[in-house]
Amino acid sequence: MTKKKRTKQNFILNLIFLIGFLVALYPFYVGALNHFIDEQRIKTLQSQTNKNILSKEASMRKKNAKLRQDGIVAGSDPFSGSTYNEHVDLKKHLIGKISISKIGLDIPLFDTTNEETLNYGATVLQGTSFPIGGEGTHSVISAHRGLASRVLFTNLNKVKKNDVFVLTVLHKKLAYKVFKIQIVKPEDYQGLKIEPNKDLVTLLTCTPYMINSHRLLVTGYRVPYTADMTKKIDTANKWHTLKQGIILIGVVLLLIGQFFLLYRKIVMMQLSKKKFNFSFYRLNKNGEPIADIGYQLFSKNGKVTLKRDGAPLIRYSNLDGQVVFDNLPGNVYVMKELGIPNQNKVKIGVKKISDRHMSFYPKKQDRFYFNSKNDENWIKM
Repeated sequence: MTKKKRTKQNFILNLIFLIGFLVALYPFYVGALNHFIDEQRIKTLQSQTNKNILSKEASMRKKNAKLRQDGIVAGSDPFSGSTYNEHVDLKKHLIGKISISKIGLDIPLFDTTNEETLNYGATVLQGTSFPIGGEGTHSVISAHRGLASRVLFTNLNKVKKNDVFVLTVLHKKLAYKVFKIQIVKPEDYQGLKIEPNKDLVTLLTCTPYMINSHRLLVTGYRVPYTADMTKKIDTANKWHTLKQGIILIGVVLLLIGQFFLLYRKIVMMQLSKKKFNFSFYRLNKNGEPIADIGYQLFSKNGKVTLKRDGAPLIRYSNLDGQVVFDNLPGNVYVMKELGIPNQNKVKIGVKKISDRHMSFYPKKQDRFYFNSKNDENWIKM
């Protein structure tokens, strides 16, 4: 295989690796990015005026009062695809967030359930109470479990009895302690009903994970919100945000590295189309030319012997100490002085499209011996 073909093959392999890398890590970097987007959505909600908040709360309390009389009807299963699918104003329907410190969860909460809101956070199931607290209410909050782009109720199965989750709705914090966990069929929501004098919230998602044949119901009753809960939520959110930040930074650095490698492959492919002559002078410590010193070229990693017409590419210094390698494809090579294993070894070649001639690229400790200036090169030792 020629060097040109190897370079092209390496470029294609790097490109395939980059595409595979982006596909394989999609859930991680998209999930991390969405985490920060969700944080901004919630901050925007917190900036709403008290007038807007009071207006929304009054409307919700009125609807809850009617449900208290008529009873809640959970309606169709939110994950069956029967909920309507149309573009909605997420900002308009965002009412707060749900936090579960046990599983490090902190996601947006929307006041309606449809295909779009389910893709962005947790949603209040139509026909159930709005989660603003109060006796004689039962709100059902649903969220996906297996989205690649977001971690919503993915780990809800890890929540156990006596764990606490917190709703932040219209600037108010409402805490609920889990007392009942059920697994039911998608059509079996009869247990979801308003109980007199009780303030209940049920979290709803699919189970088992990625199979989704049943529904997981995690129900909690209202308990006083305490400063200790705030501390736990803040700590969980802090570490979750740090984790997502590390993931994003790591992915960005890996992408930069891969794009740089691809860029270098493209540069080397372009350079390989050009031909260069490389010449230098072999001098002793006193600056006098040395004749009949042999030099051999190898690949960039120093492991593959370069050949021309089937013979190793070797050149010797003439009486003026000059060594000439002619008609070399643009690239970086390793040049070794014959008779001295692993000594007087240096990289030569071109690295940039703008390079007009080849130069030495010595290691830092060898720069005193190998010199390049304009189109002149020499070794002095």
